[in-house]
Amino acid sequence: MTTTPPTAAAPAPPPSRPTRVLVVDDEAYLADLVSTALRYEGFETAVASTGGRGRTPRSPRSGPT
Repeated sequence: MTTTPPTAAAPAPPPSRPTRVLVVDDEAYLADLVSTALRYEGFETAVASTGGRGRTPRSPRSGPT
């Protein structure tokens, strides 16, 4: 009896728009690190230093807030 190994599923097509992620951290260097890693993976990021600032609509990240 011969068994055939399972085949891998085809990867999902990329979304038409990148997923937006809000990074909130009071440590600017950590927020920047997480934001950079997420952007590297294809996410659109915004950064806020407090929860209150994070609740205010902003444009995509152009620098620490």
